[in-house]
Amino acid sequence: MSAPTLRARRRPLLYVLSALVALTLAFIFGQSVLPPSLSGEESGRVAGFLSSLLPPSGFTDFLVGNVRKIAHFSEFALLGTEVFFLLRFALSLRGACIHAGALLFGFFVGFLDETIQIFSDRGPAIADVWLDAAGFACFYVLLLAFSFAERKKKSVKENKNVKEKPNSGKETRN
Repeated sequence: MSAPTLRARRRPLLYVLSALVALTLAFIFGQSVLPPSLSGEESGRVAGFLSSLLPPSGFTDFLVGNVRKIAHFSEFALLGTEVFFLLRFALSLRGACIHAGALLFGFFVGFLDETIQIFSDRGPAIADVWLDAAGFACFYVLLLAFSFAERKKKSVKENKNVKEKPNSGKETRN
């Protein structure tokens, strides 16, 4: 398949993944500009929903008590997943520098997210920056490892098939 055809086939994927990244960023930053009272109400609604959905247990208490922290991690895990798929499949970008840049992007989005909270009278926390970066990195690196393992498996299979091919009828004599 020629390069222009391949690019044309990936263009819809590029648009969809770019839109998902933009929507996720808008959601993340939108949550950061909420006043403390509204943000607290949203967290309270989610905690109440979880309490009504799950049976009483230590795990439920943990989820309800850490709903904000789990939200930070989850939002950035989603962002890391979207960025991975955007770079890997829509743009076909690979390499250590690309992946390091993506991880830095995740960190700086978390940093910007907490910086925005300064202006909405909420208390920014460096721990939340690290939690955001961890959510992004965990899922990004996990997908990267799966992708690497899949490529390695495919490479081994291709090498095995090449070695099993006959000499095309010509035999060599010593």
